[in-house]
Amino acid sequence: MNRINKTNNCSGIFTHLMLSMVILASLLILPKAQAAIGTTFIKDQLKYTVYTEDKSTKTGTVSVEAVSKRISGDIVIPESIENDEYTYLVTILPDSAFRECNRLESIIIPNSVTIIQNYAFSGCRSLTSIIISDNITSINEYTFENCNSLTDITIPDGVVLIGNSAFNYCSSLTSITMPDSVTSIGDSAFTLCKSLASITIPDSVNYIGPDAFDGCSSLISITIPNSVNFIGIQAFVGCYSLTSITMSNRMTEIGYGTFIDCSSLTSIVIPKSVTSIEENAFAGCSNLKAVYFEGNAPELREMFFGGMPFVAPSVIYYRPGTKGWTNPWCGRPATVWIEAPEIEIQPKSQEVLEGDTVTFAVSAEGTEPLNYQWYKDEIAIEGAINETYTIESITAEDLGNYKVFVSNTEGEAVSDVAVLSLLQPPTIIVNPVSVTVDNGTNVVFTVEALNADSYQWYKDGTAISGATETTYSIEYVKGSDVGTYTAMAINRAGTEKSSPATLSLTQPYRATAELQMVNGFIVGITVTDCGWGYEFEPKVRIKDEFGEGAEAHCIVENGMVTAIVLDNPGSGYSEETTVKVGSPFKYVGLKAEVKQIKLTLYLVLGETYQLEACTDIAAHDWKKIGDPFITDEEETEIIVEVLETGRYFRVHEVK
Repeated sequence: MNRINKTNNCSGIFTHLMLSMVILASLLILPKAQAAIGTTFIKDQLKYTVYTEDKSTKTGTVSVEAVSKRISGDIVIPESIENDEYTYLVTILPDSAFRECNRLESIIIPNSVTIIQNYAFSGCRSLTSIIISDNITSINEYTFENCNSLTDITIPDGVVLIGNSAFNYCSSLTSITMPDSVTSIGDSAFTLCKSLASITIPDSVNYIGPDAFDGCSSLISITIPNSVNFIGIQAFVGCYSLTSITMSNRMTEIGYGTFIDCSSLTSIVIPKSVTSIEENAFAGCSNLKAVYFEGNAPELREMFFGGMPFVAPSVIYYRPGTKGWTNPWCGRPATVWIEAPEIEIQPKSQEVLEGDTVTFAVSAEGTEPLNYQWYKDEIAIEGAINETYTIESITAEDLGNYKVFVSNTEGEAVSDVAVLSLLQPPTIIVNPVSVTVDNGTNVVFTVEALNADSYQWYKDGTAISGATETTYSIEYVKGSDVGTYTAMAINRAGTEKSSPATLSLTQPYRATAELQMVNGFIVGITVTDCGWGYEFEPKVRIKDEFGEGAEAHCIVENGMVTAIVLDNPGSGYSEETTVKVGSPFKYVGLKAEVKQIKLTLYLVLGETYQLEACTDIAAHDWKKIGDPFITDEEETEIIVEVLETGRYFRVHEVK
């Protein structure tokens, strides 16, 4: 019994051992691709982590980061990297990839990278230059926080988001180029960028987060585009150098402390879209003297401490006709905003004919009422006190210089001078030029004239339909285009005709035609190109393997085949029938040219011979052709160049 138990016990141990070996073997033969995900390898100061793999193609993707914080100098991240027979595309910079790499001076991120995660370059205090992949869509949170040596950066097209604190504490940053793709600037995105003097916010941006430009003490001016509909609290707090702010006309509120301590700001215009202002919006703006509201009085909203949005010495100005205003308003003096006139649209100079009616007009902005006074040659025109001034039935006495004064209680504006003069007929300053070209060439005639309202082109004295521009083009010149071209410049005062320009062809060319057939009969022949240069009536050749009997003749006018008359329709013609018009060249000639000649020689087998040639047999100037040769056959053929040898040949035996 004991032996049986012992045997069973050994059997159990063996079974357990075999099972363990099977499990181990299974682990060993798992697909390599699955085992590799998440593994790392190091090359040239960079650590790569496998993100994806494809075993069939031996490709994959990896993330890249510094091997340690001691990485230094200039780094170029490769687009791809090879390891263990695999080729990996570099696509990701993970969280804190190069964080606090204080010796890193410059880095180039290839276009294969599509994601740069949070804190990627945070605290890289020596980083002065970075080129970012064109294929990323966001600058994530704290990406370049505290990069104190970075002076400028270009954000690539396609980036939509600049994340929270993305450039926080970049104290040397003076310039940033932001593409039109950006829609959101996150919280504290540029906080304490103390050297940033200017920034252009693109029209695509609709959100500016709280504290976005907090402490940008060198920022002088800012334009918030009309695409922006929200600005977070304290967005521009501590911008001590800010002297100019242009606000979006889509903003509906100005949040708590938005412009606190903007102490260089002296005036600001609040758009009529703003319906609420929170406390301390402009607190600490100690030089803000004038606040101009374009719309109704906004709602005052208390947030934390019950402070007023404006402080001394601010004065509130509001447009006439707007509502909700009191004096004082929000603890500050309030009064009507009276704007001096500004001319928006100037009166225009005009050229007229006697008897015409003319109207001068001006458009001006400013606080109503606006007063107008028109002048002619510095003399006030009696009764001309409106936005427009009309003269009916112009005479010579009305010609001169006109302007208008626009005024209100705040000041006046003077328009530009508008000259009223008589319209003169056109004057051609560039005439079309004659050309001689091959048929099929593109030709453009050009004319230029002063005072022309329109043009009309002519060919051989006949107006060309639709040819009313400064240029007239012929895309494919034919014989029918040969002729004389002129252009007429036109206005209400008269016309002027250009000098003529001729279009001619370099040489005659053949006319072409096409057939019309019904049931094997030729029923018509249409000229498709009339050709050019015919001095006689050419023959017409109708050719087909089956049909016969068709006859036709040409009608020639002015050197062109203008029609082909069918004399006999023939019969039995197929769809392969062709028609050909004779060439305009009438001469008949023969040209023959012999370049080579084959000589057949009948010789004695095995003897040595020399071939000779000459150009003048009477002169006996025989010259050897090649070297002596021994005959292998009684009949021998030799090919010679006539131009190189001559017209006469002989062969003689060499002893």
